[in-house]
Parts: sequence; structure tokens; C-alpha cells
Amino acid sequence: CAMLKLDHVGYLVRDAGGKKALMEGLLGFAFRYRLVREQPDNTNVLDFYDFEGGSIELVQSSNPRSMYNRFIAEKGEGIHHVAFQVEDMRATMAEWKAKGVRFTMDPPLGASGSRRAIITFTDPATSGGLVIELCQHLKEGEENPCWVKK
Repeated sequence: CAMLKLDHVGYLVRDAGGKKALMEGLLGFAFRYRLVREQPDNTNVLDFYDFEGGSIELVQSSNPRSMYNRFIAEKGEGIHHVAFQVEDMRATMAEWKAKGVRFTMDPPLGASGSRRAIITFTDPATSGGLVIELCQHLKEGEENPCWVKK
């Protein structure tokens, strides 16, 4: 098992744009980009801010019944997941499954937009109560492999 490298921390918010002063003004993080993922029943706005050693992802969801907004309704805005970079998603998932971890996205979700990473999340009931996101970044020009969910 290789040492994991922090990719980002996922922070669920009601209004991503409203956190700009906190991220840039107070914390000094640098805005990297906004990714908007539109689905028929929901739109997620993902704002990424960089800091030395990683980044923070602000997640804003338009659907009041989305898992993200249910989390906010129950616990308030806050940290939802910790994401780590992996070199080989399938090998890491197989290794973790052998240790009893289940994944909420299996197969993992393919890269989309400017976020060039294949992703999956652990079921927190099988990963010590922590939601862990695994990210396999695609290289420049590399396409999604056939084994990911489009």
C-alpha cells in the first residue's frame, strides 16, 4: 500500500460564492476554478481553492434533497470528505475492498470538465466513519477508460 497524498478537503456550503472572503481574505487561499456539474435533478457548484500542500473544494448543491443538503440540514455547513490521490484506482479499490471497504460509486465516476480526475467515495460505515474520496488524475490528453461511469 503506497503512502496516500492529500488531494483536497470537501467542505459543504449553502453558497459557495459567499465563502470567497473566508477563503481568500482570511485564509489566503488562491481560487483555482469553478466546476459546475449539471444533472437533471440537481446542479452542483464546486469551487476549488489552493493552499500549500492541497486544496479545499466548496460544494454547493441546488437540490434541497441532495445528500449534500441533507448533510447540511442535519449537521450544518462543514467538512464532508477528505480526498486522496491514487495512481491506480482499480488496484486501490480492489485492495480496500479486500479490507472490507465499500464504495458508493462502483464503478467510479469518470473525469469531466476541467476536473480531470476519476473519482469514487467510500461508504463511511466501512471506513471508520470518514467519507474518503479517491482521485486518479488523468494525464494531459488522456481519455476516460472504458471501466468508469460516464
